[in-house]
Amino acid sequence: MPDFPVKTIEYALLFNVPFFVFYTSITSKSIKYIWLQKYVELELNNKKPNWREQEKVTLYFPEENDLDSNTVKIYNILTEHRAKIESLEFLKLYEELVLHAESFASGEYEVSRYCVDLCVRLIKIQWLINYLGINTHSHGSNINIFNLKDAFHNIYTNNHVSSDDFTVIWDQLAMLERIKTEIISKDTFNEIAYDHANIIPF
Repeated sequence: MPDFPVKTIEYALLFNVPFFVFYTSITSKSIKYIWLQKYVELELNNKKPNWREQEKVTLYFPEENDLDSNTVKIYNILTEHRAKIESLEFLKLYEELVLHAESFASGEYEVSRYCVDLCVRLIKIQWLINYLGINTHSHGSNINIFNLKDAFHNIYTNNHVSSDDFTVIWDQLAMLERIKTEIISKDTFNEIAYDHANIIPF
């Protein structure tokens, strides 16, 4: 698509939701699409770094991005976007859990009540843990936030940490750390996949 306004691109970049551009070909009667923000990130920024200095740019639509035959890619893009948003919440909760778990390990058992609350908030984004856990060891099947919550609750109730609860907590935190690693490395993986394996995320 030639002559696409740069101002429109800059406007789209102001938003945190996927902005799609659709292109209809009269000759082939097909409708193509791209995820504009990701296109800018991987295509324009890397291959035409001075694109902002132009009034218009040309957008290229991957052959696979056909609205009739590949709507599943749009679903996948929206799923990835949801994962990215919820990943920020996950990272915050995970780091707080690690911090406070170290506190109760030194005898400050009262913080375990707050850890219960953190686990409840993690349960609310269980979808994300399941989604990203697929790429981790055992496909995330051993991650159980309910068990983690119960272990913290036991410590708060008994003002004591048993060896079983200690094991549950550190085993679960170790598995959640793999989710953290998956989140942190995701953008890098997308770039490598695009540059070297021709996997197009936009």
